[in-house]
Amino acid sequence: MPWSSANATALIKSIYTPILTAQLLPGSKGKYVIGYGRQDGKVKKGQVINQTQADAYLDNDLKKAAGCIKALWEKAKGILADYQNTALVSVAQSQPSCDNLEKFWKKNRLPTKTTVTTDVLNAYFLSLIASLDKSVTSPSAEFTARRAAEKVLFGIV
Repeated sequence: MPWSSANATALIKSIYTPILTAQLLPGSKGKYVIGYGRQDGKVKKGQVINQTQADAYLDNDLKKAAGCIKALWEKAKGILADYQNTALVSVAQSQPSCDNLEKFWKKNRLPTKTTVTTDVLNAYFLSLIASLDKSVTSPSAEFTARRAAEKVLFGIV
């Protein structure tokens, strides 16, 4: 599974300031976020962490995100470049679970090596982001900047 933890971490940290006191997710019913976007259901109202814990959460969340897209990587061997894999990990890290990613991949198969082009891969990535973000009604400036940075990292300019 080639990807760069350092690049994904740098991308996320260049955009977000960690949330050290849990905040209610806008539009949610009692779901909280902390650190660099951790929203795993274990985050509670009033929870406080420090920078070291935020960094540890981010590292753990990126590893979990890499696991979420492992099946896609297996199907895409030789198709996706490391930087594209890193962009996918960043997108996956922004999700509370693997469920929506798995639903998308079941409905939208990655093209085979013989039919894949840069345009096809870019369209697939943009479609993935649109699918995952359809429930985001009021994206923050940071969220918008993150998605823009992920697109650039994937190779979409």
